[in-house]
Amino acid sequence: MKSMFKFIKQKENMLLGLSGIIVVIILWQTVAAYKLIDPILLSSPIDVFNESISLFKTGEIYPDLIASISEFLIGFLLALFLGFIFGFILGWFKKTRAVFNPLLFGLYATPIIAILPLIILWFGFGLFAKVSIVFLSSFFPILISIMESAKNTDQNLLKLARSFKASEFNIITAIIIPNSIPGIVSGIKIAMPRGIIGMIIAEFFTGNAGLGYLISYYGSTFQTAKLLAIVILIAGASVVFTAVIDLLEKKVKYNN
Repeated sequence: MKSMFKFIKQKENMLLGLSGIIVVIILWQTVAAYKLIDPILLSSPIDVFNESISLFKTGEIYPDLIASISEFLIGFLLALFLGFIFGFILGWFKKTRAVFNPLLFGLYATPIIAILPLIILWFGFGLFAKVSIVFLSSFFPILISIMESAKNTDQNLLKLARSFKASEFNIITAIIIPNSIPGIVSGIKIAMPRGIIGMIIAEFFTGNAGLGYLISYYGSTFQTAKLLAIVILIAGASVVFTAVIDLLEKKVKYNN
């Protein structure tokens, strides 16, 4: 009994989260069962579950799922790589940051949907356009988070390192990057859902494949159960990615 209470205490947040999901599913099923909302507009959780299984069993979803994963990974990893490099450059060099700050925050504040027509005009409707939208959606949160973390590194640590004649390279690798890990993780957490949103928007408007395209197609053909199945799949993937990032953050902190 004590071990059970200890487990509950340790996993309290997770259990509370699961209980919230269960309550929502019960309410959803009740609304669907009593047809309080037209079934065309809201399918039941059971129907959505059955359609989810069917999508994978028949293989109907695989080409679109592979297309979306490819677009997201290319765009997001490129944003992570360049955001990491330029974030540290702008965070470390004050004059460079002063030059690019207005442009940087101006672009960050611009909704991706506002520049989507321009991207389509430049790159057409192919893979490059969709990767570009994912990249732009993800890049600025990563860059800004890393830049702010590098900029706000403890000055006492920097003075101490310089007093021991540490090189700039050693300062960056031994002090700035380790102290920037929380900012890096925060940037990734913000950028990841933004990148997924960018991917869905891109597929809505530029593609004939991908999960965003399926959402648009199922919505226009009133296949609500399939539409909700795709939406839940995307939401679930976001939760899993965030959990993985949290685990990696804890592991890095523990190792340090």
